[in-house]
Amino acid sequence: MGSEYSIEMAKNWLRTAELSDKEGIPQTSLYSMEMSMEIAMKAVLESIGVDIPKTHYIERIFRKEIYAHKTSRGFIEKVPMMLDIFSELLRLRPLGGYGLGNLSKEEAVKMVKKMMPRVKDMVSLCEKEVR
Repeated sequence: MGSEYSIEMAKNWLRTAELSDKEGIPQTSLYSMEMSMEIAMKAVLESIGVDIPKTHYIERIFRKEIYAHKTSRGFIEKVPMMLDIFSELLRLRPLGGYGLGNLSKEEAVKMVKKMMPRVKDMVSLCEKEVR
């Protein structure tokens, strides 16, 4: 489909996260933020010619390929932060997306407030790198 299409899909997941937050469904918001970041990061990989891995655990390949290819300096500087945010959301995926574990609604609300602005920034950064 192409990296630009993937960025649009990532932005759709981000809108789903925002709507879920407004509707008081923070667990779905967390899940949607994770999907948004994962797809945005995969779009960057696709834009530099990397075959997209069919796994959620893309941190290692993302780090390796971003540093090996010519991506912008501003993007490279944000990679450690991006990977930290993504790893945290991936850790929360079974709790938020599948309802497994003991993530209370109150804890999920706190995480959404903490993560939403960060995810927006990272998805925007990926979009700029793709375009």
